[in-house]
Amino acid sequence: MKKQVNVEVYVVAGCWYCEEALETLSNKGIKYVIYEIVNGDRSEMIRRTGGPDRVPQIFINNQRVKGGCGGLDRLDECGVLNDMLYVEG
Repeated sequence: MKKQVNVEVYVVAGCWYCEEALETLSNKGIKYVIYEIVNGDRSEMIRRTGGPDRVPQIFINNQRVKGGCGGLDRLDECGVLNDMLYVEG
């Protein structure tokens, strides 16, 4: 049986790319944790990314998806995303 892995997404309200990334995950039935950046404080996100400061920043099992929304789409298009989101368990 497959179980879902931990998915976390850093977003800013009104960000089109953030909304697209969340929609992609939702369409796959994925539950995720949203960290909404308030007052421009991206310090925790930057600490986790090691430098990149644009949103969305997506983490699957604590591993950053490079390229944000576009990176998530590329993983989905090549068939890798489903394998990343579910593990045998």
